[in-house]
Amino acid sequence: MLYTKMYKTKTLVIIFLALFPMFAFSQKPPKPELLLRTRMNSEKGTENLVSVGNSRYQILFMDYREADKQILNIYTPYAAIGRISSHGLLREIRNPAAHNPGSQIFRERTRIAPDRRLRSTGNSGVRLDAGNLLSGFIEEGESRFSYLAWKGLYSTHLFGKNALINIAATEYYERDDSNRNIWYSDRKNRYGREVTNIAASASYGTRKYGISGAGSVCFYKGADNGLYFRLSPYVRYSFIRLDFLVSGTNEDYIRPDGALSSTAFRKGVAATMTPAPWLRINCRYVTDILHKKESDIRYGGYTEELFGSIVFRPWFFESGASVRYRDIYRDNNFNNYINTTAFIGVRTGFGKIVFEKRDTFEDYEKISQTYRLEAGAWVKNVNFYMLWRLRDGVNEKEIHTTARVRVRIKNVSLFSEYKTTFIERQNRPNRNLAEYTIGLDARF
Repeated sequence: MLYTKMYKTKTLVIIFLALFPMFAFSQKPPKPELLLRTRMNSEKGTENLVSVGNSRYQILFMDYREADKQILNIYTPYAAIGRISSHGLLREIRNPAAHNPGSQIFRERTRIAPDRRLRSTGNSGVRLDAGNLLSGFIEEGESRFSYLAWKGLYSTHLFGKNALINIAATEYYERDDSNRNIWYSDRKNRYGREVTNIAASASYGTRKYGISGAGSVCFYKGADNGLYFRLSPYVRYSFIRLDFLVSGTNEDYIRPDGALSSTAFRKGVAATMTPAPWLRINCRYVTDILHKKESDIRYGGYTEELFGSIVFRPWFFESGASVRYRDIYRDNNFNNYINTTAFIGVRTGFGKIVFEKRDTFEDYEKISQTYRLEAGAWVKNVNFYMLWRLRDGVNEKEIHTTARVRVRIKNVSLFSEYKTTFIERQNRPNRNLAEYTIGLDARF
């Protein structure tokens, strides 16, 4: 692939640029530390992580035996190579018109950040920084259903304490998904076009009110320009906050993973109420109008969602409930889904126990119910955790258990986990699955 070749030819230059600031600047960095982490799973093999550095400079090596992958990451304030993740505007244009009112993404500073998780799902890439003035990146990743290969520049500007402006310019390719039957029929032999995307966002906010907006346009040959917009104001009075949202795309907007956007127009409102420190109430209403695509039975129509929840946590007691109602009209078919959740429990400084029940309805008929019991205790340097879950569906029953113990001895932590799963299906053999994991974490 194009970007893989670029990595091979420029690896030495990038490593030099990444490590040069360690020696070029006299500012005393935070104290470095060594982190060792290993996991051995009976089914997946071993996973190992070795990290040397601090919060600003870090060299990190990960080894995944199951996937036969070895990943080297180098992170500094000025450059990064390895696993990375997108934030802010770059994350928003990857999945446009898909976020709820009040989403944290609307307020994030645009950046490409290191993905330091042991089981990282981030893509591989390179980022070079010149402060907030200008940064550049190359990122690529591939999964079973998606492929991402893009590069670009972005800039973030903070004005005072309340105003933020983000600008990004990226380039990527329309992918070949003709075999998955998700393109317009007249597009199936025109994939591979180069797409240029110019995007900007701005936000201004105080504790009582604020507004945020974003826009993006993508250019490519053979079709009209793709457009995306979003406007999201909010207002707060006393213990009530209201978030509003309108966003959408036209039929020609291509996302950085190369796929067409599905949402034509989204509008919604969310309310958050905290009348007391131990009481929180959330409500949300969102509707989507979907693009109608000739070769895709999943698109075309609309969805409507209502959500409400209440959480009550006085002292060591906790309880709550939530309801999600969703209407879906697609391909001349109308369906509704209802999910209800209720939980009750006790949480103290030395342990917790929580019981939860979930029900799922389709067209007002119950199709599954789930019972979940979670318990934990921590005494000095020893932590115990247990999870039991029963899912009873129309044609399937599943019982899952997890038991975990963690022991800490100074800078070393020993970890052990055992999982079992029993699956019973109609007209099919029952399945019994079991796996165990042992691990060690050490920090010096």
